[in-house]
Amino acid sequence: MSRKIRGIPLTRLRRGQSGRIVGLSPSRQADLQKLITLGLFPGERVIILHHKPLHVVQVGYTQIALDRQGAGSIIVQPE
Repeated sequence: MSRKIRGIPLTRLRRGQSGRIVGLSPSRQADLQKLITLGLFPGERVIILHHKPLHVVQVGYTQIALDRQGAGSIIVQPE
């Protein structure tokens, strides 16, 4: 049985807004591993720094640039 993840894609947060990661939904297993390796996993708090040309987020003291597909696969609960 599949469980529905409640939240919104990271791409829907505004610049300066933060959210808590509640799920990851990449289309490929390799993309999931990449997100986890970057420190983007459920429970982590992210802050949106920029949306263009790439989605730049801050997780802890680290800033990470993501393309639209990668950012869209991160599900967050806005804070």
